[in-house]
This record gives sequence, C-alpha cells and structure tokens, in this order.
Amino acid sequence: MSRRILKTLFLAALIGSLWACAAGLTAVSSLNAFSFTAGNDVSFTVDFQGGEFAWLEGHDIATGDYVIEADVITLKASYLSTLAPGTYAFTAASTAGNATLSVVVLDEQNQNRIYNGGFETGDLSGWTAQTTFKGERDLLAFVPEAVLENTAIPGLLIPFGGAGDYVYGFTGTGTDAWTEKTGILTSRVFTLGGTGWITFRLGGGRNPDFSYVSVIDAETEEEVARYGNANFLETDYLTDPDHYFGANLAKYKTDLSALLGRNLYLCIVDRGGHAWDYLTFDAFETYHATVPESGTLAIDIKPTFAAIYVTNQIVNGNFAAGLTGWTASGSAFRVADGILRSDEGGDAATGILRSGLFRVDGSGVISIKIGAAQGARFDKDTYVSIKERGTNEELFRLANVRHDGNTLQIYYVDLSEYLGTECYVEIVDNASGSWDTIFIDDVITYYATTPEYDFGQAGSDLNS
Repeated sequence: MSRRILKTLFLAALIGSLWACAAGLTAVSSLNAFSFTAGNDVSFTVDFQGGEFAWLEGHDIATGDYVIEADVITLKASYLSTLAPGTYAFTAASTAGNATLSVVVLDEQNQNRIYNGGFETGDLSGWTAQTTFKGERDLLAFVPEAVLENTAIPGLLIPFGGAGDYVYGFTGTGTDAWTEKTGILTSRVFTLGGTGWITFRLGGGRNPDFSYVSVIDAETEEEVARYGNANFLETDYLTDPDHYFGANLAKYKTDLSALLGRNLYLCIVDRGGHAWDYLTFDAFETYHATVPESGTLAIDIKPTFAAIYVTNQIVNGNFAAGLTGWTASGSAFRVADGILRSDEGGDAATGILRSGLFRVDGSGVISIKIGAAQGARFDKDTYVSIKERGTNEELFRLANVRHDGNTLQIYYVDLSEYLGTECYVEIVDNASGSWDTIFIDDVITYYATTPEYDFGQAGSDLNS
C-alpha cells in the first residue's frame, strides 16, 4: 500500500468517529476508513460488556458482508466497495445493548473504477466467473487460485510484469491441463469518466479470435469494444527479452471517450482450448484524469457489419460463390466441390469463418450440414456458433455429434425464441489434430413453416 493511501486513510480515521456509544456500549477502530484503491477491510473492537453479539444492520449489509470473531467485527472490503463515498453508521446489536460503527468510504472516483482491477485482494473479489461449455466447472479458466504473486511466471525465470503485488496468471505451469480451460470473467459496472481512456495489461491469448477483453454497455448489453493481445510474440527470451511477450504482460491503453458517462463493464473471454489460448492479465484501470502516456494503443477488433436492412437468409449459404459474403480469420477455409472445408494446408489449419447477417424469421428454424469435425475434442474445437448482432453473445453452439467421416449430416436448430433478432453464423476450427477439420454446406436460415425432422437431426445446444 502506498504512503499516500496510508496517509489518506489515517487522516480519514482521525476525522471520522472512532468511538461511538449507545446504550452503554463502545466500539473502536484504529482505522475506520475504506479505500477503494487499497481494498482494505475495516475492523472494530466492541465492548459487549458481557453480552452476546446478535446482529449487524444498516445499509443493506448482509451476514456474508462481515465477520465476527470474539469482540472484533470486520466489515469486508467486497461489501464496502459497493458503497458510494461518504460516512455510514451501522448498528451492532447485542444482548447488552447496541453500539454504532462509523465507517468513512473515501472518494477515489469509485464510481468510475473497477473494484479489484489489479487483483490486489489476492483473489477474484469484485469479479464473476462463468463457464462457456456445458456448465462444466472443471473446465473453468478463471479461478481464485490462479491469482498469483507478481514475481516470475511459474516454471520460468521470466517476470510477469504486473503493476502491483498480484496478477492473474494460471495454475500449474501452463500445460495442456490448464490451456484447455475456458470461461468468461466479468467485472462490476462502472461509469466511464475522466478522459475516457482506460488501461490494462495482457499476456497469452495468441489467437484473439478466441481470447480477448470486451467492453460491454451495461444498459444495452452491446459489445462496444474488443481487444486482443496484439503484442503476443514468442521470441527467445534469453536473447531477445525486450520483444518476448508470452504469458508476461504487455501494457495497453485505449480511448473510449466517445462513451463518457455510460455505464459499462468488462468481460475477459477465453473460448480457446489449446496452447497460448489462455490469458494472463492485470491492472484494469478505467479512470484517468489525464491521458495515459505509456502503453500500446489497443485496436478494437469486435465484429462489425455494414448491413442496414437485414434479410432472413444469409448470403451464399451454399458456398456456390466460394467465400463471398463470409469473412475469414486465419487461412484454414476453402471451398472445394461446393463444400466449405477448414483444411487448407491440412488438418492442422485453424480459424474462424463468419457469415453475413440474417434475421430470425418465419418458423425460427434454421438448418446446416456438417461433416468431418470428429477429432478428440470435436465438441470444444470444431463447431458452429450462432451469435447475436451487437451483443455478439453466443445464442447456440452446435457440433457434429453424428459424425460419419466426410459424410455431411443435416442439423436443425430451433431459434424461435429469438424471432426478429439479427444474427450471424461463426464456423470454428480451433484444433490441429487428425480429423480436426470441419466441412459445411447448405446453411439455410429461413423456413416459412417448421420443416419435418426427427429427434436425431435436432441440434443440441452445447451451452445448455
């Protein structure tokens, strides 16, 4: 903790009411001020005069927001960080009477900042982790034990290069047991203020199609910006340490001033499951009074579409015109004999192919033919994703569960709950082993009435 923060806390403690009496009980705290930057708990010693503690109330505090040990009541930083700057009184009730606990929440532009953006609590306080595949918690990429001391990367002599005492790294040594994990880590909401610039540090994430940081509008859920680790570069650290960026952290800055005053939140996304798909990160600072000088200017890579009027059928869904109407990332995709294949250069090729927009209409059912895509982890690595325009959220994920060599299998997907929604299709190949290639044909996104199909042809959502 810096001397400036300590001095501010000390002065606030002197100004605040350290002693409070009610019904004969007293409460004392050596430091009753909460600093958003320091993320400190606030503790009080209460003289219960032989009575027993009953409850603590005030400002919607809940049982999990504080800890009582003997005669010491500790208000957790995770709760205090939700309060606006000001002075707050809490009542500690006991069988012998009540005591008032007075807490000062310092004004450090709290509403404009992410709590625990630098993980200085040593855990994921202030962040929420969720899975991206079948709800499998064992495959979750974001766990508290991966918050590490800001020293050397596990198994290497290379420093992380974080800003404070902690960074978000990984468990183990970054081997396949860790890299196959996926997930989304979401911050609390903040109001963009100051200059509108934000800064952060990223490592890993070699392929920004699968691993990135998103900025989301909290009111509309629109993805307003997306950033990958553009500085990723595996050189020889011993001979070229200045240009090596693997799991160590690169500094970034970006100008979001066009969004000043809007309520936003961050999502750290890991949808990959192979070498270097995982992300390391630190120092998310969303308030700058002046434009930051250091850091690489981050480039917005979110999907964009020019279409004003969106029809109910995507362009070139049968690939008769090659890749016209589709946008490729990577060099895996080609069209041969009227069928899309992700094997340009062999099964080791990877990438994403994104369609144009379509509007869910008619029966709401769409269909797609899929072949191959039967590698060891086909349902995680080679699949079709249906996403919503604007939010870019995945509405449905489909894999070739009936794979039969190169034979194309037809799948029907019921999107009727999204009628009127503008969507797009992403075809994903993120694996390089045998049979880790995907064949696609006849993407039909409009049926006026529900087509007839059997249970085996019904697409199963891998996210449910």
